[in-house]
Amino acid sequence: MSLPLIFSILFFAAFVLYFFFGLYVLFLNVNSTLHRVFFLSFISLCFWAFSFSIANSAPDYETCLFWRRMAAVGWGTYYSILMHFVLILTDKNLLLQKKWLYALLYLPAAFNLFVFCLYRDIAEKQYHLFKTYAGWVNVSENTGVDIWFNIYYICFSVIGVGILLHWGAASKDRLVRRQSAMMGISFVVAILVGTLTEIVLNALFPITTLQIAPIIILLPMSVMLYCIKRYRFLAPAQNSQTAEAGQIMSESARASLYWCLMMAYLFGAFFSFAAQYFSNREALKPALLFSAVMLLLGIALEAVQVIKIRPAQRDILSDILMSVTIPVMILRFIDYSAVYALTVPVIFVLVSVAFNQRRMLNLIGFVTFITLLLIWIIKPSQTLAFEHADHFSRIIIFLLILWIAILINQMYCRRLIQYQEQMNQQELITGISSDFVSADENNIDDKINGLLKRCGEYFLADHVYIIFFDHINQEVNLFFEWRNPGIQSITELIADANEEDLPMWLDQERLVRQGMISVTEVRELKEERPERKWLEDQGIRSVVTMLLMEKEQVIGFLGFHAVDDKKILGYGTASIIKMIGNLTTHILLKVAAEKELNHMAYYDNLTDVPNRALFYRHLEKAIALAAASDKMVGIIYLDLDLFKTVNDIMGHDYGDSFLKQVAQNLSACLKNGEMLARFGGDEFLIFIPQASHMGEIIEVAKRITGLFRQPVLARDQEFSITASMGISVYPIDGDNPDELVKSADLAMYTSKTQGKNIYTVCSDYLKKDFLLKSELTNSLYHALERDEFELYYQPKVKPDGALSGMEALIRWNHPERGQILPDEFIPIAESIGLISSIDQWVLRKACCQSKVWQDMGLEKITIAVNLSPAQFYRDDFLDLIKEALTETELEPKYLELEITESIAYYRPEAFIKILDSLKEIGLSIAIDDFGSDYSSLSRLQLLSVDRLKIDKQFIDEIPYNLKQRDIVKAILALGSILGMKVTVEGVENEQQMEFFQQNSCDEIQGYYFYQPMPAVEMESVLRR
Repeated sequence: MSLPLIFSILFFAAFVLYFFFGLYVLFLNVNSTLHRVFFLSFISLCFWAFSFSIANSAPDYETCLFWRRMAAVGWGTYYSILMHFVLILTDKNLLLQKKWLYALLYLPAAFNLFVFCLYRDIAEKQYHLFKTYAGWVNVSENTGVDIWFNIYYICFSVIGVGILLHWGAASKDRLVRRQSAMMGISFVVAILVGTLTEIVLNALFPITTLQIAPIIILLPMSVMLYCIKRYRFLAPAQNSQTAEAGQIMSESARASLYWCLMMAYLFGAFFSFAAQYFSNREALKPALLFSAVMLLLGIALEAVQVIKIRPAQRDILSDILMSVTIPVMILRFIDYSAVYALTVPVIFVLVSVAFNQRRMLNLIGFVTFITLLLIWIIKPSQTLAFEHADHFSRIIIFLLILWIAILINQMYCRRLIQYQEQMNQQELITGISSDFVSADENNIDDKINGLLKRCGEYFLADHVYIIFFDHINQEVNLFFEWRNPGIQSITELIADANEEDLPMWLDQERLVRQGMISVTEVRELKEERPERKWLEDQGIRSVVTMLLMEKEQVIGFLGFHAVDDKKILGYGTASIIKMIGNLTTHILLKVAAEKELNHMAYYDNLTDVPNRALFYRHLEKAIALAAASDKMVGIIYLDLDLFKTVNDIMGHDYGDSFLKQVAQNLSACLKNGEMLARFGGDEFLIFIPQASHMGEIIEVAKRITGLFRQPVLARDQEFSITASMGISVYPIDGDNPDELVKSADLAMYTSKTQGKNIYTVCSDYLKKDFLLKSELTNSLYHALERDEFELYYQPKVKPDGALSGMEALIRWNHPERGQILPDEFIPIAESIGLISSIDQWVLRKACCQSKVWQDMGLEKITIAVNLSPAQFYRDDFLDLIKEALTETELEPKYLELEITESIAYYRPEAFIKILDSLKEIGLSIAIDDFGSDYSSLSRLQLLSVDRLKIDKQFIDEIPYNLKQRDIVKAILALGSILGMKVTVEGVENEQQMEFFQQNSCDEIQGYYFYQPMPAVEMESVLRR
């Protein structure tokens, strides 16, 4: 074999490598622009290498010249395409959006094609070919066009390599830096060697060296192939489909086999050309024609798999293409049919068995039979002369059959393994699912531990664990693990690890993107990775960690460790682990939701103590147990006294924190068996089960009373408060939860009315009193419409006994109980929201009666009317006052409104504003019960008030209590200083009267002079 032929074969081998390498890159990601441009660079190399393979051993100058011109299609465009690829690879996106860039890239290539290939008159002048011992060589004469091309390829190569190296240097990814350095260096070496052989040696020395640039460029291309295989450079997306039922292969496996068939077609085309042409058995054109037919058949077979048609249509077209191939190949080599007659059909028979398609097998069998009959007719007898090419062809065909048989065998074995794995996985999932059907908050721990044990045994892992955490609070909520004896707990492993030991697990973006970290063999990790050293130090050989997700939020991990060489987790575990993870996530979230619902249903949302429903449920059980054991059950109904002041002074947020702390304090105060529940607002319920006597229940009440002697600390602030409690006892006060709680509530309200901060035991008297108040409440709703209210009037006098005014006082003439005083029914009216209506009735009635007396010519004196806070702060309060005065035609100066100073406490600013408005109307304002509650001198001086009324509690003990005398004198002096008149109410004896006469009191009211009287009697007083 001559040296030129050897180099031609080498060029042809380079062409074949470039072609298959290009297809491989393209099929990694057909939709990627990066992959498509890279594929085009290989196509240009294919033109270059193939043309050189024909030209190098061409029989004459004209043939060599033609194929040298064809080679320009490759080397004339390669550097432009390669530059385009580098720009895409290095993310020069802004630059790639510029249209002028493409002109800059490809206009030089177009010029090269024109002057070196397409325009014959110019192109032929650029080549000076000489036949040497190694083949045809082109010697450059350094024309302007030669210099242009040298500048073009050197500039594009240097700039491209520079961009590639800069991209790697700027990257923070160590793998990117390494890959860019490897590719850049390989291109630099190829450029230097190519320049040396193509230009330098032929230009500087009197020798002619063969141009082998297509072979030299194999170096950087091989480096890029290494990066693809080693570092997953331009890596494809993984596809792990399984076969459908009744099929041997999955869709991805079918596509893979068709791809292999296409490779076989292409390899057959290339091999046929090389065997026929380079052995001088056939001329160039017929060899090229047959190879082109085979090439097109292979590409068509793969194209059928890619185009979007129905699977049945795709299979029919594929069967036809493969069937056509049989007569094409056998008849093409009819002179050597003994070699190819059976081998080609055998390949397709094997493929049809793999595809599990009877139609394909029948069609191939039929076509093969007809073809063999045709050969028999055409060549009934034949004498063969075997040459080296024929022996080599038989070996190649055998290897091809063996390769396809191995592929099919692997698919069969893989399918059997997959089937067995699917059965095992189905058994595992079915067992876990059936076990989880009965999972609830009471048995979830046992269920999860059973799951972990199953998984450990199935995956041959030594350690399986689940960690659930609260993403907001960054706290572990749930933790489960199963491990073989002698294996460290996950908590110990985490405690031994630092952040720098496990960067792979701390990269949250990567974790969320991949969903799983799988280290099948720790030794496969690079030695410099910190994870490898840490895992090896812990004796771990294999790790799989899966993220547990809910609504794109990481909520936990499912992890597997193996420490034994014989127990390494495999690649096929990803899907089943994901399924188990999703199943576990679902059941844990389901149980957590059920637990949360139960907690919401039976626990108070604010204080986290049991609520009324759970309290009643436990109380029913306690009552049943007490009934069986002849014991008592105590119920304590607790209400915080004046808790509204906490909210008003400190704010509602502090009030919530305060209630939480009170609940914690009460819980800590109780003993085992005693239960606390929040009944609502600032009310709590406590029950004491299995009490032997009343003393045990009273003891709990005393403990709680003592608890409130200390201020409550909430949010680093202390606030003192008291509590009123009511106690009921089973079986004395009821035999069911409703009756017992109602009785305790009744006793608690009694504690409230008796001064608060005490406890009261329910009794029959309290129940009767409650029943009476209930009856009054029902009757009170109809009292106004039945005209059952009546006004009484109590005159007010000057110290000398002269009449100075009167106060209107309401009475209720109950149809059954007779006359009821306001002290008894006014609190009820306030509690049921009737007080405003009653106040309005009193105001109108008093104004009307006063005007009637004035119209009768009786003495005109001021009439005082009491107002409640509810009436005072009505939005239309001022309008109601004006309306009452207008309708009755009473002059404002004869109406005095009595309000308690406590009204100002609710809304101080609004209080002052309303007072000012009342004064503008012309009314008199009196502060009733002054000194009894909420007295504030600083506020008093700001109020538009005409009169102070000293409360009766300061009057009762004046004859014998010196302190009370001094207090009253101080109030009288205060009124004088502030320019306010002072009225004393509750004067009932002569000693009290003498005291006020001696101390310059402005006005006196009390039984000593007049008791409250109806209008008729008051009229008599006015006539005197």
